[in-house]
Order: sequence, then structure tokens, then C-alpha cells
Amino acid sequence: MHLKQCFVQKFVTIILAASLLMTAPLTIAAAESPDEGPVASVAAVSANISTTPTSFSEKDIRNGNTSIIITLNEAQWKENAFTSSRDLTTLMNGFVAASQTDQWKLVQSAKNIGTTLVNSSTLMLTFPSIPNYDITRDQTVSVTIPKSLIEGGTSDISAGSFTIKCETAKSLIPLEGAIQNGTLTHWFNYTSPRNILINVPEHHVNVISISQKQLSSTYIITIVDVTTTDKVSSVSVTGNGITRSTSEYISSGNTRIFSIGFTEIQPGADITISAKGGNDPVQKDIAIKVKSGKTTYNQLPKSPLHGWYTIYNLITDGKLLDSVLSYYSLSELKIGLRDEVTVP
Repeated sequence: MHLKQCFVQKFVTIILAASLLMTAPLTIAAAESPDEGPVASVAAVSANISTTPTSFSEKDIRNGNTSIIITLNEAQWKENAFTSSRDLTTLMNGFVAASQTDQWKLVQSAKNIGTTLVNSSTLMLTFPSIPNYDITRDQTVSVTIPKSLIEGGTSDISAGSFTIKCETAKSLIPLEGAIQNGTLTHWFNYTSPRNILINVPEHHVNVISISQKQLSSTYIITIVDVTTTDKVSSVSVTGNGITRSTSEYISSGNTRIFSIGFTEIQPGADITISAKGGNDPVQKDIAIKVKSGKTTYNQLPKSPLHGWYTIYNLITDGKLLDSVLSYYSLSELKIGLRDEVTVP
């Protein structure tokens, strides 16, 4: 005899007081099914890069002594990737330089960039020599992998960045002195102008704003605001034989604003602004003539000029030299030889 099991489904009505609903949220937990196992976590797709040599230099790029390895994590390159030049172009468009983009374009558009798929997730790029590559400051390049190159890719992937170090000269002397004492003439006797480097220092005073108001026929108040980079720790202003200094500033992003006041300065007077980082001046002093009312003096060019130039480039590019000399005096410029160059 078989007994038939019966299951009676019961419904229970729960009535909650309105006050409970107002004071505490109702949390209903989903019932766990005994037939379902643990839910597997999905690893995030990512990418990273490594370079050979581990630290790129400007000279490495010129000599073609460089390679970049891109590794996809939890992902693979698409099937038949890099069998056409189109894929390489798409990839290189994801390499974006933060500055001096005209120089990086020489690398991006270079012919004969080698592509080797080490395995389904690892790609090695080998770069040819780029003899005309010439940067004046360190160049940082960010790398983004387009989703179209990834198997089943749904979004672009950041692979980080790398920095190309600008070539510098270890031993520097003032340019004016090198011209006056014959050092530059001596170097020209033994090496190319392309091997002689000129350093243009970074200026740290960005903007000078002078506000002068006449309160009466006797009293005049002048306030000098000096906006600098965060490398400046104190500012001094000298006018009418009086020097006032301050290390107090207001921060605004990566800049600092120092403010100094006077009652002794007349319209038309000359003032001198000095900026220091610690105990050392960070740049040459700036002389400005005070005008009645408010006057703002921008001390920086539209595009950065500081960095390292060959004397060949500075002299053959007239506009570049004119731009440098409009913001710098000869006394601020220093000169030296490439590290690998020696002269008797």
C-alpha cells in the first residue's frame, strides 16, 4: 500500500505598523538554493607594459635600441591580430604623449615597427631608429589598448605609461662665459654643433599682479601678488629701498600666491621681485615698474621653453631663439657637451 504525500501551501499575511515602516528599512534576504554552488568571481581585464631598456632615453629612441612588451591580463589579442598594418596603426594611436607631441609623432608614424605575438596575450613592439627625434624635456607617454584589438573586447584598457628621459649634459658653464673666454670656439674646433647642448632653466614665477590705490593726496597703498609654482617657499619685494619678505601663501592647485603690501611706493617706481626655494634663488630676480591702478604681468610663455636644446637647433630655428631670449637673459643660459663627447 502506497501512501500519497500531500503538501499544503500556506499563505501568511503580515501586517506591519506604519510607524515601523517609517523608522526602519525592511530588508528581505533572497533565499539560497541548495542546488546552486558558489558564484565564481570574474577577474577584471587589465594590461601592463614593460620596456627594454627599462628606462628609455632620448638617445635610445634615436638609435633604435628600444622595445615595448604589452601583456593583457585575463584577455587575449583578437584572432589574426597584427597581420595587417591597420592593427598596428590602431594600436599606436593609443600611445599619447603628454607634451612635445610633434616629436612623438615621429615614433608613431615610423616605418618598420616590428610586431611579434609572443603568445595570445603578449605582444612585443620593436622600434627602428628615429634619428630626428629631439625632445627638450622628459616625455611621458600613456598607453591605451583599443577594444577592437582585444578578443571580445567591450572597452578600451589602460596599460599605464612610460617616460623617455631627455638627454642632458653633466658639466655646464654659463653661455656668456663660454663665448667670452673662447670655450665655445674651442668646442667648435672639435665637435659638431649638434653635440653642444644649451640648458634653459625653468622659471617658477608665473604671474605678478600689482594693485595700487591712492587714498588721498598723501596716502598710497600698493599690494604685490606673486603667483609661483610649488617649488617656491618665499618671496621678497624691494621698492624705494625697502625690502619685505613673506613665506605665507595661498595654495591654488600646483601654484602658490604670495602677497606683500607697501605704503612707501609711488607710481612709476621700480620694484624687484625675488623668489626662493629654501635658501636658494629659484630664478633670476624680476624688475618691474609700478603703475597706478591694477597691472598684471604674465611671466610665462604660452608654451614651455625650459629644457635642453642643441645649439644647432637654437641657431638654425630663428623663432625658437627669439622666443627664448624674450623670456630669458643670456646670463641665465648654460652650455655643455653631450655626455659621450670629449674634446681635448
